[in-house]
Parts: sequence; structure tokens; C-alpha cells
Amino acid sequence: MSRNCILVVGLDQNDEYQLQRQWFSAHLRVPLLFRRTGKGALTHLTAVQNAGEIAYPRPLTIVLNWPLADMPASRAVKEIRRERQLRELLIIACHPNWELIEQRLAYNAGVDCCVDKKDDFSALLRQLRRAEDFWFKEPVHHQHHI
Repeated sequence: MSRNCILVVGLDQNDEYQLQRQWFSAHLRVPLLFRRTGKGALTHLTAVQNAGEIAYPRPLTIVLNWPLADMPASRAVKEIRRERQLRELLIIACHPNWELIEQRLAYNAGVDCCVDKKDDFSALLRQLRRAEDFWFKEPVHHQHHI
């Protein structure tokens, strides 16, 4: 069974709930793993590297709220990109109202894609569907027929 996931970082409780609702409505297969803070996400990524896939789901995509409440989002991205094993991760940054200067900062830090964070998360879900089609070839949930 695959232990891959999409790591979602920095959303508040309401946004997590809304994203989960839209995620299930879109019938996407890969599980979401939420971390409220950038430091929490970095701790999880370190644990994954140290323990392998045995104990922790391995994110292949990171959705990062821009900005993060506990640390500069650009610093979190740079720390992720600094680790050789994490360089392949797809990082998608979400912001409710991107300005050109913020987008440039995100891309310069190492973000792969900037999307508008709308109430229905539609732009994010489009990107995540593309990521799922590319990264997650095998289905995560197996249906058992009786």
C-alpha cells in the first residue's frame, strides 16, 4: 500500500475543513496530511527522512499557505529545497490575493506553482489533480469487493 500524501501547511481550522470538503467532493484519492505551522511541517519532513516510509506518510507534494503564521514562508521553502532528498517535492503556494512582488519572492525561494486561495479552493484543486495524475500513479485506497 502506498504511504504517499499531500502535506498541507499553514491553513487555519476553517480552511482545513473547507479544503477537505472540496477534496472529497472532487473524488481525489491521495490523502491530505495537515500541519498548522511551518515548523511542524519541517519536523514532519525530517522525521520522514530519518524513519523512511515505515512510520510516516511521505509527501510528494506540499501545499503551503503564503504567508505562514509562525515563520517566513520563503524560509520554510528554502529549508525544504536545501535538503537533497526533498528537492523533488512539488511545492504549491496559496495566497488569497497574490501581488507580483510576493509571487516573485515565492518563485525565487523555490516554489513550483502559485495559486489563488479562493473560498472553494478551485484553483488549488486543479493543480492538485494534475499533481495526483503525475506523482501518484497507483490508487491509494483499494476497494474490496465482497
